[in-house]
Amino acid sequence: MQAGCKLASLQLVICSCSGNSLSFVPWVQVYELSAEVCAAARNMAELLKCLQQLVNNIHPNLCKQQQQYGNDSDCIDGSAAATSGSASSSTSSSSSNRNRSRQGSSTKDTGEGCLPAGTGLNRQVEAAAALLLYFVCVPANPVKQEVVKQLKVATNMRLPGSSHGTAHSNSDSSSQQVGACPGSQQRTKNGTNSGTMCMLQHPIYQLAVRAAIAVLNCNWLRFMRCYCEGKPHPLLRVVLHCHLQRQQVHVVQFVAAAYRIFPCSLMLKWLHLQPKQQASGNQQTDQQWQLQQLKDILQKASAGGCQGARVALEQWQNSVWDSNAAVLQMQLLFRG
Repeated sequence: MQAGCKLASLQLVICSCSGNSLSFVPWVQVYELSAEVCAAARNMAELLKCLQQLVNNIHPNLCKQQQQYGNDSDCIDGSAAATSGSASSSTSSSSSNRNRSRQGSSTKDTGEGCLPAGTGLNRQVEAAAALLLYFVCVPANPVKQEVVKQLKVATNMRLPGSSHGTAHSNSDSSSQQVGACPGSQQRTKNGTNSGTMCMLQHPIYQLAVRAAIAVLNCNWLRFMRCYCEGKPHPLLRVVLHCHLQRQQVHVVQFVAAAYRIFPCSLMLKWLHLQPKQQASGNQQTDQQWQLQQLKDILQKASAGGCQGARVALEQWQNSVWDSNAAVLQMQLLFRG
C-alpha cells in the first residue's frame, strides 16, 4: 500500500517534469509498474487511476508518435522519442535521423519493434482490457456507460506493428471474435494500415470482452473459463478476482436456498477452490487452505444475511474432526 502511494507521488513528479513532451519512456514504465503494485496490493482505487492514465493518455500518445515515424518506414525507441515538435534545430534533427537510420534495419521487421522500450504491445492491450473489466467486475453494479465508452475507444484504437504477430496468427479464427472494427478489412485490401490491427480484435481484449459478457449475463461457467484464461495476465487476474469473490458468495446463497444438505467436496469444486490454486505440494497444507477459503466465503454469505450459511458455520464449529481430510468429507447442513 505504501509502495503504491510512493509510486503515485513519483508519477506526479515525472508528469510535471515531462510537460507535453513525448520523451516519457520512464514515465510509462512508472505508470505500468505502479499499476502492477496497486494490483498486487489490491488497491483498486489507485489501480483505476493508473489504468485511466495509461489507456486515455500515455499509450495513445505513444501510438501517435509511432505512427508519425512509421510513415518513414522507421521505428523509434526511447532515445529517438526525446525529440519533440519543439526541437527544430538542425543539430537535433540530424541526430534523430542518424538514430532512426541505425535502428531502422533492426526494428523494421519485428512485431513489437516499434514500441518504446518497456512498453510491449500486450501490456498496452492488457491495460485497456483491465480498464474495461474494472467497470464490470469491481463495482457492485456494472457501470454500463463506461463499458460502452471503453468499447468505442478499443474499436477506434489501432495497434501499430501488430500484423507480424498476433494478427496473422488469429486470422483463421476471426469468425470467433466478438465484434469487429468497422472498415478494418477494407483498409487491409486497399493497402493502407495493413500493418495495424484494431485493439478490439486482439486476443487479450477479446478475452476481456467475453468475460464482460459472461458477467453481464450472469453466466458463471463462461466466466470461470475466462478467469482461468486470464490468469497469465496479472492485471486481468486481479480485476476478475473481484467478481469471482462476489460470485462465490452468490453460489453459497443459491446452494443454501436450494439444498438442505450439500457435500463439502462438491461445494469446493463449485467455488473453484481446488488444490491446484495453492499448488504448495503439501496435501495437508492444501486442504487447510481450501477449508479456510470455504469458511471465509461462508462467513461473508452469513454476514450478507444468508441463514443457511450461518447454520453451516455453527455446525462446522460445533463438530469435532480428526483431520482436514475428514472435514472435506462432511456434509454441509444449511437447514436444521
